[in-house]
Amino acid sequence: MTIEFRAAFGVLIAGLFLHAEPLVPIRAWQFHTLDPSYVLASMKLAGRYGVNTLVFSHEMVGYASEVLNDASRAEKLKTLTAAAHAEKLKVWIWVRELERAPAPYFESGKILMDRPGFWDLVASRYDKISKPIRISTV
Repeated sequence: MTIEFRAAFGVLIAGLFLHAEPLVPIRAWQFHTLDPSYVLASMKLAGRYGVNTLVFSHEMVGYASEVLNDASRAEKLKTLTAAAHAEKLKVWIWVRELERAPAPYFESGKILMDRPGFWDLVASRYDKISKPIRISTV
């Protein structure tokens, strides 16, 4: 191959990558601990690394009821979400929702997901927490 061909080929390839869609449309950082100063400092670096989404999980928010029943936690999450949106980041939560199902959806140590109304209950919990915190919903 000649030097001219290599150079032209390199320019062609570079041009393709400059106009291509991102390889991964969602690049996320997941936070497990409700440490607002750490999360705020980290989200300011997100753009540098191509991160466009934050996920709050584990000790930040494990269950929808933690947001619904803990005003302090809900306010911290709302503040963090507003800061993330100001940085043009989406925010998702990852909760383990199927552990604390109320009767009649929980009997003999088992969750009865086929009972009428179960999935409506789960959906209503997400609606209740997604609106005040302004998380992104899937």
